Amino acid sequence: MSARPPGATTGAVEVEGSHLSYEQAGRGSDVVLVHGSMLDRRMWDDQFVSLAAHFRLLRYDLRGYGRSPCGNAEFAHRDDLAELLERLGVEHAFVVALSMGAAVAVDFALTHPERVRALVLVSSGLSGYRMPDEYISGRQPFHDAARERQLGRAMDLFLDFEPMRTAASLPALRARLEEMIGEHTWPLHQEGVPRPRPLSPPAAGRLNEINVPTLVVTGALDMLAIRQQGELIHAGIRGSESVVIAGAGHMVNMERPEEFDRAVLDFLGRVEGGAV
Repeated sequence: MSARPPGATTGAVEVEGSHLSYEQAGRGSDVVLVHGSMLDRRMWDDQFVSLAAHFRLLRYDLRGYGRSPCGNAEFAHRDDLAELLERLGVEHAFVVALSMGAAVAVDFALTHPERVRALVLVSSGLSGYRMPDEYISGRQPFHDAARERQLGRAMDLFLDFEPMRTAASLPALRARLEEMIGEHTWPLHQEGVPRPRPLSPPAAGRLNEINVPTLVVTGALDMLAIRQQGELIHAGIRGSESVVIAGAGHMVNMERPEEFDRAVLDFLGRVEGGAV
């Protein structure tokens, strides 16, 4: 069961062709948490409790994940996020996002800059960045298994994919990941399911357009290609900061929650001009 701080609320916002399921908790400045691919908002369980003591948190399931259906309409995750904030009356927010979610956050900052106060990009993806062949070939087996509806095999292959190995080696954490992946993720791999509309031009050549405080968080044990991508983002966003968390792989916030929370609270506290 998802961790829920006292007073947490749950709801859903209609978007074209689907809806987005979300939870809110806490008080103060707004922070939105954006999950990674194959997972859902429960990957933020630890932060949804710990950060709610300092901020008003919003976490949600991206379209096609968790309790947010794929739907049947063309869409873009960045525009879904803008619609979610608009419907909930959130003028602007700190955006904390991991992996694919971080790529969404960067695209969101480029297309809706007035909505973003700061970015925390964790194990970050980046639209328009060509990942090396070993990353692409490493993903293909679990995509193929999912397309063939071999769901148990697809899950095992995904958790054995290099970026996930550190997290999957921890039994309690592996159980949480398996619960999130579940059956609801696999429809995304079937033919005919709408794919998110890419940003044009993509973010990889536009990082110098981002003018909000940015923290890039990387796990020291993550796949080299992902760490290098984080270095590229850090170099491309003027004035950005970088933190490498020892002993963490790709799922930094789940593998090393205390170190992750300290880094985020310190950064956001400095952005706000005071201690958090």
